[in-house]
Amino acid sequence: MATENELQLCSTCNKPSATRLCIGCKKYFCSKDFKEHERQLSINFDNEIVRSHDELLDQIQKLEKSNSFSLDLFDQIEQWKKTTINKVEKAAEKAHHELVELIGKQRTIITKQLKLITEEIRCCREEENFVENDIDRLKEKINEIKQKFEQFNQKDTTQSIIVSNDQIDWNRLIYIREPQRNLDYSRPLIIFGPFKETINDQLINDHPDTFASCIPHTTRPKRDKEVEGREYHFVANRKQMEDDIQNYLFIEAGEYEGNLYGTSINAVRDVAYSSKHCILDVTGSAIKRLIRAGLYPIVIYVKPRDIKWILNNMGEEANEDRAKQIYEKCNDIEENFGDLFTVTIEEENLSDVYDRIWEFIDHENTVKSVWIPSEEKT
Repeated sequence: MATENELQLCSTCNKPSATRLCIGCKKYFCSKDFKEHERQLSINFDNEIVRSHDELLDQIQKLEKSNSFSLDLFDQIEQWKKTTINKVEKAAEKAHHELVELIGKQRTIITKQLKLITEEIRCCREEENFVENDIDRLKEKINEIKQKFEQFNQKDTTQSIIVSNDQIDWNRLIYIREPQRNLDYSRPLIIFGPFKETINDQLINDHPDTFASCIPHTTRPKRDKEVEGREYHFVANRKQMEDDIQNYLFIEAGEYEGNLYGTSINAVRDVAYSSKHCILDVTGSAIKRLIRAGLYPIVIYVKPRDIKWILNNMGEEANEDRAKQIYEKCNDIEENFGDLFTVTIEEENLSDVYDRIWEFIDHENTVKSVWIPSEEKT
């Protein structure tokens, strides 16, 4: 650190007795002051270097033991991850439902067009009356439908999806929110409140050309005298139905005695596009699933005035405990799904309730557009 040299002035005592040179600070010291200078350097080294080193080493060891390097940064990253995943999941779910809606709509349109050609072919066969012009014309129609089907059924997993204007554009993915949408189908009907089963049955019996039920699916084996597509759509492959439920193809499903039962979106859509209101006996959660599938239901809530009102309309089956249960259930439905109700009906007796429901639906049939609930609610 220091070397002997010719006599110089000591930088500490300022005497001409300096014989040592500090190669660090380039100053000369006498022997006495040089030792003091070395002692101060040693103290500074311990205080500024060794202590700082030991403190830093201790902090690193503590961080290693806690397996954390920056809690704040990791918290921010974790929050960013959750937020991003949530956004991606919502976007994927929306794209999925829009695609399901488009596929179902196109399937119905293509099926209707092909059905007309099928009927014409049958007539020609029965009458054995067809000429070249008929063959050319029918061939052209079939080719048009085939072209639409092939265009719609194209597969390209290297690109994304867009659902817009009833077309699939595999180049990009966008979403369109509309406050109001024109309808080309009869809206499904969901009634909540007391005596909904009685009202549903009466609507179908009184107006069979306006209302219908859809055919549910089940994995239960078909029984004697049951017909596929009449009582149920019988699903032989349970795994297939489980996958369809997982992929949002059912608005509601459950298990009873080891068998799956469910109402599919396509079953509801088939009724809706047959110009009939599909009457559904479902829970409130099904409303959102229908909306996401592009089937905007008419949701009517029959509001009981009180428990006594329920008792008065129960007739011979009047039971106060049962009436109380119904009243409490109605309150729960209104609290959880009231923002999705189309209309709330409150009348003196059940007959007036039925008349009001029919009047409202009859009016709704003249309306060809519907306001879509906000995305936050669906």
